[in-house]
Amino acid sequence: MEHAIFISKTRNLKYISPKYKRLYFGNEFCERLIPQVSELKRAIRCCDVNKLDFSLVTSYVTDRGLKNIEKLFAWLQNNRIKCEIIINDYGVLDLMNEKYQTLKPVLGRLLTKQKRDPRIMELIKTEPKEPVFLKRDDEYYFIFPKKIPDILVSYYKETTINVPLIQEFLLSERIKRVELDNLFQGINLKLLKDKLSASLYVPYGYITTTRHCTANPFRKKKRFFCSISSCKKECQKYILKLRNPSMPKVIYKKGNTLFFKNTKIPTERCLKEKGINRLVYQPEIPV
Repeated sequence: MEHAIFISKTRNLKYISPKYKRLYFGNEFCERLIPQVSELKRAIRCCDVNKLDFSLVTSYVTDRGLKNIEKLFAWLQNNRIKCEIIINDYGVLDLMNEKYQTLKPVLGRLLTKQKRDPRIMELIKTEPKEPVFLKRDDEYYFIFPKKIPDILVSYYKETTINVPLIQEFLLSERIKRVELDNLFQGINLKLLKDKLSASLYVPYGYITTTRHCTANPFRKKKRFFCSISSCKKECQKYILKLRNPSMPKVIYKKGNTLFFKNTKIPTERCLKEKGINRLVYQPEIPV
């Protein structure tokens, strides 16, 4: 099992230790947080010192963000850096396959389409209850709650990566690895043996993300709205913990993205049976 560490900011390179064999560096969720070439150079130097393999993490982008990512690709290719590129935008993949074929694409977790809602686990565990009697518009109803069928439990654990046609597409685009979140309900993974492998992110999984960011300056009384065209990088200052009786887990909001935290990691044997041969540890929420 390969162990990697995910660092989104150069100041967090302090978390690197001998237990890790690979460095993930970059940002998945906002083109405003794409690292500069100078930051990329620092991360590469850190890999050289610590003898780590390197993976550059990229976000979904507009044309503006694509230009910034291309600067990083050009530097990597010109300096003959062998590394992976975690792609979360198919436009970035097209750019790689057109101009930067020395770099190795990996399908990011934003494109693997897992069912990430933390409430799913509670739904699966729910036991049948007593019948409920309702009256509506002078009509009477009996509702008999049932436990959800096994086929639906399996569906909630699935990912689109299990579809053979999608796996064929990935291989045709030079992709041989996919990135996954550690879901509370577990993962059903059916990869082509010896052709595709997977990485599992721990302990933070993302739930949803958006280009419209509500990372407000919370300590100010004046109301503020941050869109993609008006950014003060407030996401670097605050993390919100969101709680609600209907939500069984704490939700973490950082910038434009919601996260859950799952510290329970399947056994190494279980992971290998599914084709997962890399754990990606995030010491902090990767924003």
